[in-house]
Amino acid sequence: MTVRTRDWAVVDFYAELGVEPTASADDIAIAFRTLAKQLHPDRPEAGDAARFAAVAAAYEVLGDERLRHSYDDVRISVAPAPRPPTPSTRPAPIAVPTRTATADPRIAIRNGRRWLTAGVVVFLMGVLVCAIVIRLQAHDHARRAGRLKTEAVIVAGAGHADIRFTTSTGREVQVREPARVNPGTDAPGTRISVLYRPQHPADVVIDESTTARNITLWIVALKLLVGGLVFAVVGLRRLRRRGSATPA
Repeated sequence: MTVRTRDWAVVDFYAELGVEPTASADDIAIAFRTLAKQLHPDRPEAGDAARFAAVAAAYEVLGDERLRHSYDDVRISVAPAPRPPTPSTRPAPIAVPTRTATADPRIAIRNGRRWLTAGVVVFLMGVLVCAIVIRLQAHDHARRAGRLKTEAVIVAGAGHADIRFTTSTGREVQVREPARVNPGTDAPGTRISVLYRPQHPADVVIDESTTARNITLWIVALKLLVGGLVFAVVGLRRLRRRGSATPA
């Protein structure tokens, strides 16, 4: 049975094959083969010539990609326009404002206290670092006070490195290389700057800068101080905001 093009608007080929309009080409082919086996007129006691012809006509259109697109266009063009909603005589429901759940004020106060405590602890850590830096700077100043600067050469000692230098009075002194603030790996023969006490030339320290160390520690101290203040301010604001909601 061949369905004329002008009849496409009234014939649902998708329903004939039992598939959705969004079915793929493979799904359409499988549906047709399944129905054809069941409805073929040559099949005894199960054939249905009229139904088989309708299924074959449907597959003739839907099995051809070009014809299927044309068929879909016809269906769209004759599809009934959506009916506008009929006005309802029932009044629109009145929106009733709902109460939103508020956070437990006790939790807010607890969090505020934690922020405040953390701020105090961090701030005190910053104060401690400041005190350490000040003490180190005072120690460095006292260690250099009253000493004379000269140049020494590193020499090999008995299982360790020594330094040898000449004092302002012409005395040659050789002592063990002093400890350094900044670790060094100077080999024997390397010249370094040292500070010694004129009254006790064997009392020697390395003439090295501690500026980088001090700057680093001051930056750490400043971050701790500012961070502690920020934490404390946040905690105080939370406590003031929720203070009135404290349960009895």
